[in-house]
Amino acid sequence: MGFFKLFSFVVFAFVLSCTGEVENNEVIIDSADGPEPVPSVVESPLVGVKYRMVNQEEGEDDAELPMGYWQSIKTYPEIYDVIDTPVKEKINRAIVELASKYSCDEYGDYSFTGNVKYLSDDVLSVMYEVMWMCGSMPSPDSTVGSVTFNLDSGQVVILDEEFLDAVAKDKFNLNIGEKIKLMNSAGSFCLEHDQFDVYYRTESAFVFVMNVGRHSDSACISEIKFPIDDMKMYVKEGSGLLK
Repeated sequence: MGFFKLFSFVVFAFVLSCTGEVENNEVIIDSADGPEPVPSVVESPLVGVKYRMVNQEEGEDDAELPMGYWQSIKTYPEIYDVIDTPVKEKINRAIVELASKYSCDEYGDYSFTGNVKYLSDDVLSVMYEVMWMCGSMPSPDSTVGSVTFNLDSGQVVILDEEFLDAVAKDKFNLNIGEKIKLMNSAGSFCLEHDQFDVYYRTESAFVFVMNVGRHSDSACISEIKFPIDDMKMYVKEGSGLLK
């Protein structure tokens, strides 16, 4: 396998309204050495927050590495147009930093995939999976996680800050704790859990993901869903998470 150097930039342009996916167009741009090209955007007369999926791939043959090469693949959403430029840049910068969070200090295999789970005019909720194998690691490591952004401020939405009050937070924690115990007793999980680790929003529910971040559990992700109407008992009425 001869020496090669690859850098490709693939853009999947999505145009969404707050009710879901409307249009899907693909634009592929390749670049050799030199500055990255500005991605093309397929315009649409539809209004609403827009995003596109960016796919970055880098790789190189290296006879000194165990596999004879290294490869890095990052796929993540990028907000464009519509919202204020400083907010858009803040969110996009945070996503790019997240996409590189677990990458190797030097060469190694790396894969990051971030998918949009929910997008409205108020929030963007992203779930991601990442795998890395660096240096002399005997096997790959992996994790999953999520991040939800407020599209007005560009800030990450912290669930603990969105509860009505301390009483509502305690009631929610008691409720989900009971659900976890019941599912543990019923053998619904491949592993027992005592709490959730991350959450994300979908069109119809809040999804709470448990026991992530350990390689041994990476093939066994457990989730509990709370319908939006149920979460209204716990979350502030004006929270973007409910919109």
